[in-house]
Amino acid sequence: MTIKELKKIISQLGLAIDDASGQILVEWEKVPFSFLDRPYWGVLSSIEGIGPNTLAILVAAFGSAREVFRQSSDSLSSVGLSKKVIDKILKFKKIDFKEYFKKLSTIDGHNLFFIIPGEKIFPPPLSKISHGPSQLWGWGNPKTLLAKYPLAVVGTRKITAYGREITINLTKQLATRGCAIVAGLMYGVDEVAMRAALDVGGLVIGVWAGGLS
Repeated sequence: MTIKELKKIISQLGLAIDDASGQILVEWEKVPFSFLDRPYWGVLSSIEGIGPNTLAILVAAFGSAREVFRQSSDSLSSVGLSKKVIDKILKFKKIDFKEYFKKLSTIDGHNLFFIIPGEKIFPPPLSKISHGPSQLWGWGNPKTLLAKYPLAVVGTRKITAYGREITINLTKQLATRGCAIVAGLMYGVDEVAMRAALDVGGLVIGVWAGGLS
């Protein structure tokens, strides 16, 4: 499929493509969503080769994630999917989606929450950016994601004694004033900041950079 053909398909779906970066500009608020569609959305997003942009195209093209799994090979090919990805989608036609989604939502006995753009609990800023995520998996209280004052604290992995002292003092002051501390789940500044916030009863959002397996 040529870039020109891809642009035509995307335009028909109400999406756009950025000429400079080649990225599809997704307005998640315009992508069809139904609460009953969540298990299918979750399974679709778990398929290798289907990232946020491709997922948005599929849902916009066929009306819902559930409908994607009801399409024929030719129909899926019409929106530019490779044969490899099409074959993976077709394999899911006979599975119990709710049961499969339940397995996706459980890791080491912990139940994860799953939210997607269109749900009230999904952070509004993430649904408004053009390259935002198509879903969020998390463990804990999802309402924390709606904190009024989220603030990212990031830094070196090799934190010095001075850096540790500054990070602890600054983070504690911010946390006690209502800021939700956002950091990566890594050692160094990230870990120190999150522990400091927790020590004063503050809100913490830990971001895992890669997928869970």
